[in-house]
Amino acid sequence: MAVICTSVCVNYTPKEMYDLVNDVQSYPSYLPLCSNVKLLSKTPNALRATITLSKGKIKFSFTTENSMEDSKHIRMNLVEGPFKHLRGHWRFEPSATGGCEATFRLDFEFANALLGMAFGGFFKEVTESFVDAFCRQAAKKYGERSAAGTA
Repeated sequence: MAVICTSVCVNYTPKEMYDLVNDVQSYPSYLPLCSNVKLLSKTPNALRATITLSKGKIKFSFTTENSMEDSKHIRMNLVEGPFKHLRGHWRFEPSATGGCEATFRLDFEFANALLGMAFGGFFKEVTESFVDAFCRQAAKKYGERSAAGTA
């Protein structure tokens, strides 16, 4: 089983970061190695989507069911894919400076050892780069900010 956990303080509000992460259909335009997203269903508090990751000849897809609380958190649970289990969450907490602390945690294990050997390093590399990619996209979408809440 692999666990990825990273946290970053950003000069964007919890709502801005939540909206960015929750906009799964935009992932292929800026997330490393994300080649496709298919939104299967969406309500104000839940969504189901299939994400395809690819690098060279390595390509795989997985489907998650996400439950959300606006501006606070997004929880992800595996529905289908090459994993024994995959669980994760994003948490967005206000900071004293007006920005937020964005925390990403992902626990996963591939369905068998062969898949783990084939895709494990690739998947870990991709997911570890997610937080940086979201921060870059926030700067692109909301503008660079030298202090929380200011343009």
